[in-house]
Amino acid sequence: MKYLFTLLLLTGHLAVAASPFANPNEPSAKLVLDNPPFGANQMFPLTLRAINNKNISKRDQAVWLKPGKHVLTFSDDDFHLYFKAKQNKNTRKVRQINNRVEITLEAGKTYYMAFDARHQDHKKWHPMVYKIQE
Repeated sequence: MKYLFTLLLLTGHLAVAASPFANPNEPSAKLVLDNPPFGANQMFPLTLRAINNKNISKRDQAVWLKPGKHVLTFSDDDFHLYFKAKQNKNTRKVRQINNRVEITLEAGKTYYMAFDARHQDHKKWHPMVYKIQE
């Protein structure tokens, strides 16, 4: 029983240590996902669904992450309605949307992100950082 408790405790510590989320007392970078630039056409809010290829619970406003390189995956449900509206009969079967981005975060900075669908070619649509604030 004592062995099982120690194993569970150690596993819990490893899971927390591997987490990309920053604790309040740690250096962190903030991602703002729900605030596309005012007046920007065809830029949409994002919903974060995975970090470094590990699924997370839905985050759609802001999140604080540890500094360093991360691969972020966003829900493609957010922009499928827009995509359907822009489709024509020649592109109706094309459903591939770039919903991943690799980003290097620095502590103490805020990164404002949005989904950029301004290009005519939907294959060039992508999540992007449109503003970095110290």
